[in-house]
Amino acid sequence: MQVRLRTVAINIGTNLGDRRANIEFALARIAGFASDLQTSHIYESESWGYTSCNPYYNIGATFSSDESPHDIYERLHAIDRDHVGARRLLRAFPDASYAIVNEAGASVYSASRLGAQEFPDFDVSLRSAVSIARRLQDPLAELVKIDPKAIGIGQYQHDMPQARLSQ
Repeated sequence: MQVRLRTVAINIGTNLGDRRANIEFALARIAGFASDLQTSHIYESESWGYTSCNPYYNIGATFSSDESPHDIYERLHAIDRDHVGARRLLRAFPDASYAIVNEAGASVYSASRLGAQEFPDFDVSLRSAVSIARRLQDPLAELVKIDPKAIGIGQYQHDMPQARLSQ
């Protein structure tokens, strides 16, 4: 049986704590299961849309793996979940839990007329956070507020006639 190697490209970004140590932690964990790990230089970027956040350290990385896309995703997710800060937080709050929520289109909602009507006293970053939190409660009710063209649902989205997306 021939092993199929997949090339994986990811971006790692952090704006919390010791940013360089966070990236090094993630890369060390990836190196434990990936082959041919290659990285860009670390670059700093301002937080987009959030003026009160620390700047991000970012790094691009590629690697090869013979694991399924699902297994690769699970391994990458575990790096975030198992980070030292997360473990410390979970020890302090053992009943805490978290969820990963797709944020596609949240910035569109936060800058929209409807977003401003629903939360006139919130700036766009808070409206975006509310939209993402509501998706956890009722995803469909929140997603219908966003123009389908702004959600980015996949590589075949542009195969659909754009006029039909507006129906």
